[in-house]
Amino acid sequence: MIVPEAPAPATGAQFTLGFAQLKVLLGPIMGEPTEAEHGNDDNCDTEQLTTTGLAYWRCATNLLSFAAFPDGAMHWAASPTGSGLIEWSGAEDPPPDALTVINAAQPTEEDDPPLGTACLAAAPLPSVACAAGDGLAAQAAIQNPGDTVTVDLMVPDSGLHLSADLLDLPADYDLYLADGTGAIVGESLQEDTTPEHIDADLPGGTYYLYIHSDPGRVVDPQDPFRLQVSLS
Repeated sequence: MIVPEAPAPATGAQFTLGFAQLKVLLGPIMGEPTEAEHGNDDNCDTEQLTTTGLAYWRCATNLLSFAAFPDGAMHWAASPTGSGLIEWSGAEDPPPDALTVINAAQPTEEDDPPLGTACLAAAPLPSVACAAGDGLAAQAAIQNPGDTVTVDLMVPDSGLHLSADLLDLPADYDLYLADGTGAIVGESLQEDTTPEHIDADLPGGTYYLYIHSDPGRVVDPQDPFRLQVSLS
């Protein structure tokens, strides 16, 4: 990862939600924000430049991370268990040994029902309120173009059928289904506020639903969308 040199702190720029939590863990290592959090034009990641490096959230790993100046070789990420930080150095993001720690922290199918209790969101989005089980009905509002809401799914080895609907859209948002590596295995890309729908038969493993607003698109931060998911 190449981290550009940062300008001085920006007036009014803040760390919010996920990045604010990462700042609590890292303290002065993370510096102060020099820009508002924003989406990456090439994918559904989000990032925010600071006085000491780059804070970023990866769709593929669901990790809130930070890469330090001058070369971005030193990384930290918030542990998925909420127990502290994972640290590594080098160009890989994250390297295999860090992924071993991350994957070991994930719940097993014996621990949790198919729909995970953690409904994750890249800051500055509000978390989606959800309950463990085989169904989900929740609302969330996208605050900025390029933002993504993520819902994690744990599918047992026997497999499940997924039906996901994105409804009551206030703007043109898209719905993606990704496997545990972050690879997109299903998508619904209707124009304008047409509802989005994905049906898929899923073998066992970890999956993610992404509700995404493309950078440059209009969003409505005051009006939430509705997500319905069933696993059978």
